[in-house]
Amino acid sequence: MRTLNRYFGRELLRGFVLTAIALTMLVVMGGGVSSLFKSQGIGAGEILNIFLYLIPIALIFMLPLAALFAATITYGRAAADNEILACQAAGVNIHRLLVPPAAIGLLITGVWLWGLNFFIPKMLWSVEDITRRDVPAVVAGRFLRGKPLNYGKYTISARKCDKIEAADVIDADGERDAEDYVFLHLTGVSFMESNNGRLVRMGTADETIIQFDNSKSMPEIKVKMESGRSFDAERNQYFEFEEQVLGPIEIPLKIRRKIRFENLWTLFDFRNDPLQIPEIEDLMNGMRKELKIYFLARKTDEIVKANQGDIEFYDKTNDRRVKLSAYGIFVNEDDGRITLNDVEATVWESGAVEGTRYQAESARIRLESGAVEHEPDIVITLENDVRITPTGEGSSARIIRKPSETLPRVPFKDQDRINAAYQDFMDAQVGSIFDRDYDARPDALKLFAKQKRVQQRLARKEAEYRSEVRGEIHFRLSISLAWLAVIVIGALLGTIIRSGQALVAFFISCIPCLFITVTALTARNLADRPDYSIAGIALLWGSTALLYAAVAVIGTRFLRR
Repeated sequence: MRTLNRYFGRELLRGFVLTAIALTMLVVMGGGVSSLFKSQGIGAGEILNIFLYLIPIALIFMLPLAALFAATITYGRAAADNEILACQAAGVNIHRLLVPPAAIGLLITGVWLWGLNFFIPKMLWSVEDITRRDVPAVVAGRFLRGKPLNYGKYTISARKCDKIEAADVIDADGERDAEDYVFLHLTGVSFMESNNGRLVRMGTADETIIQFDNSKSMPEIKVKMESGRSFDAERNQYFEFEEQVLGPIEIPLKIRRKIRFENLWTLFDFRNDPLQIPEIEDLMNGMRKELKIYFLARKTDEIVKANQGDIEFYDKTNDRRVKLSAYGIFVNEDDGRITLNDVEATVWESGAVEGTRYQAESARIRLESGAVEHEPDIVITLENDVRITPTGEGSSARIIRKPSETLPRVPFKDQDRINAAYQDFMDAQVGSIFDRDYDARPDALKLFAKQKRVQQRLARKEAEYRSEVRGEIHFRLSISLAWLAVIVIGALLGTIIRSGQALVAFFISCIPCLFITVTALTARNLADRPDYSIAGIALLWGSTALLYAAVAVIGTRFLRR
């Protein structure tokens, strides 16, 4: 048996290696991959580096197909040449001749478990890292060719572009890694910001520094403009500024990390805590802001009605206090916007005894993003015949009239009662926000229509990602184990059909390969959908179990015949 196994193993290994090399080269050098990166603007050197990473990835995917084809043609030729019959006549148990394909099947199962869960995610991260590093060169090339930079709602043009070493820009404070950042210095800059095809603002700047941040899940750029002039199309006003920042602006890449490309330990982390998924974290940050809008509206309404129209806001950092007195309050049930009627406001700066007084027919209170990420500010805008009595002047002082006036911003976190209500909910009930039937819960907040839509989208996406993570884990484990049975089935079918022709062997090997590929992909797509997740996982493991049952039936019944 040792001699026979070495003989079949040698024949099988020869066909396996040659087929694997041919299939890998066919996939990698097919041209589609290089066209993808050329359209992204990546240079030839980077494409070569990417190919070096893609070759082992393609090899791992081609190994099962190569082993299946080699097993089918090797054992089909041996049966056609009556070698299997000679072994039977010599009293050899032909099932023991299946040791070589079973050994290769075990090897491929191990390679796939390691490759899908660890090696391929690492290689794909390296490929993405190459595309990240090349983005600044692509942007600089556009400026040098006189083409504008278009990302999102911003369009930026420059007369000259130079690269700056990150170490010369980043302070040596240890908080940021210089390797994650690239900087470009622009001169003669013009910029334009639009929203749904409508001009928002435009202007020029003498100097600009573009910061490329590669530390995020998707690369971001910040555009820091100095000594510039801008035109605000919404207010129809011109401004001069010493410094202004555009962004952060996300840069879409052709190659992006996906759930299916994460390693096994990361998938387990995602399954246990979906907030570690970058997309869910982004949606949750949006939900946090909507919850702050909710508590701002509800608590403001409660305080104004309890205090007969009075409410105070604080900016503890700048020692600022804003007091509002209103005749009535209206909260829009669609999005939580607050409107006050017949408003009087007083703003005290830095502990001043006498503040600036305002009067207006109405006021709007809303939440906007602040200077600190995820720490919004409360913005109070007085509207309709705004009358301002400047600080330090008596009641008979000249009154300034304006159509509208925005009071100094105050941080949301500095409003003790409002922020405390928000924090109590986040500490006690934030997990319930992922419930797709949140409205039916007895402790559910009476969210506004906009907040309901955001919550429902968050809950739906969380369920989808959780199902996708769970399905991906089961897919990797089940399909890796299935290849062992598929390769053995190929050897069994080759022995039964008794043909060593390559075309026949290819057709026979397609049968189990097609079955496991179609079934596994269909099952994974089902597992990705929350409503069919259990059915998809059952189909994954059911198809794998069916293949092993087929090995037992074919090996014990049909092979002996």
